[in-house]
Amino acid sequence: RPPRSTLFPYTTLFRSWDEFMYALIFMTSLSSKTMPVAISEFSTRYGIDYGMINTAGCIATVFPMLLALIFQKYIVTGLTAGGVKD
Repeated sequence: RPPRSTLFPYTTLFRSWDEFMYALIFMTSLSSKTMPVAISEFSTRYGIDYGMINTAGCIATVFPMLLALIFQKYIVTGLTAGGVKD
């Protein structure tokens, strides 16, 4: 059970961050865009809104950080389960 609870955040939350080009090209509706694609839309050919990019990046990190803090016990247990020899 602990390895599954450790693997879950990495496979579901962080996998979408690696598919930037796929999401940029194929996801056209606003509701289906990933967070990095939505944040990249603050950069246009007329200028870059650094304040909005920084704000959106900070807001985007709140949910994964809260999940990590809530499930910290299970994450540590899962990561250390394979490191102990019997």
